[in-house]
Amino acid sequence: MKKIAFLLASTLLTANATITITDATVTNLGDENGVELTSPNTYALLVAFNNDSFEDIVMGDTVSIGQTIGNGKYFVLDAGESQPFPLAPGTGFVASGAGPYDLSSTPLANDAFAGQNVAMIWFPDLTGTGVTLNTGDIYGVARDSTWILPKEGENVSFNNLFGNTQTAEFVVIVPEPTSALLFSGGLLGFALRRRRS
Repeated sequence: MKKIAFLLASTLLTANATITITDATVTNLGDENGVELTSPNTYALLVAFNNDSFEDIVMGDTVSIGQTIGNGKYFVLDAGESQPFPLAPGTGFVASGAGPYDLSSTPLANDAFAGQNVAMIWFPDLTGTGVTLNTGDIYGVARDSTWILPKEGENVSFNNLFGNTQTAEFVVIVPEPTSALLFSGGLLGFALRRRRS
């Protein structure tokens, strides 16, 4: 009897650790110049740990499901490659995250970050999944007030968004602060050494 009670309890705990997002779609993906994309590109559905603005992704981050990126500010809930718009072929590419997400073994478990901002980001010049980012890579950010991480067990659908320059922000990746300091320090040391010789 104890065994059955334990199995039931663990099943309930596992079920409650899941959220379902039935729609998190950004259509008409574009680049920073307002040009609509005509080929697949890398995208990711992110959760901000502190309702951040999604502008601090840094060089060296790897965009893959389950990763924490942006110096610990964001969690990658989903990632993939954009697809042609299915309802009207030839009208652009779509990034879409949807499905049940098991949060039990993530930092998002136990509603620790329920209510935090969610955003879709995409990289106009990158393809594939598990990509590692470099300085100068550019990404778009789309989000609005409905894109909020639900509580465990909840099912939500987000407003569809457009990925163009009128409605999305575009950000250029910069070196991680410590890398930039080390590089600057190295240049300074080189200049001082050269001056002495």
